[in-house]
Amino acid sequence: MKPRILLFAFFVLSSQGLMGALTLTFNTADETLAITGTDTGTLANFGGDGIADFELDDSNISFSTTSVTYDGGMAFSTSVGNPDELIILFSNTVAPVRFFAVALTTDTPNVETTLTGSGIFQSYASLSSDAKSYLATEPYTTIPLFEGTGFDSLNVAFVLVPEPSAVTFVLAATSLLFVAVRFRRNRPNKQ
Repeated sequence: MKPRILLFAFFVLSSQGLMGALTLTFNTADETLAITGTDTGTLANFGGDGIADFELDDSNISFSTTSVTYDGGMAFSTSVGNPDELIILFSNTVAPVRFFAVALTTDTPNVETTLTGSGIFQSYASLSSDAKSYLATEPYTTIPLFEGTGFDSLNVAFVLVPEPSAVTFVLAATSLLFVAVRFRRNRPNKQ
């Protein structure tokens, strides 16, 4: 079963990479995420590091956030400097979650660079249950650029995993079809 899901994920990621922008893909079944695609722009200066920051903010209020940091070198590459981190931020004091940000950081600010997603999935299992619920509702398809210039909005995609009952139905129907064909082949001809 897993090879089929991985094959489906490959096709989803491949098609997302053709859009010409970066795509953040969530696999909610195994709680992993990956960056794919390529985009060129200028990284903002964030404390001496380069940053491309994409943010959704429905609330416009001050609140603390919870974040999960991923290995940037595993998540993406850059044409100038070295990847640092992929950071996912959520509000954690406002229920329900109203803020969501994705930041790709490098060691080189204020330069034009091309960011390329690796497609390597990393776990987001350590996120809070509120953050996971927020992801499961799929409230967005793009996240606008907040810091940096020239980059397109970050596309967001979800790997769809079929319900177990749907898989069971397809297997049962295929088995019935196989039995019917086999029965028909083994039946003696009447002439």
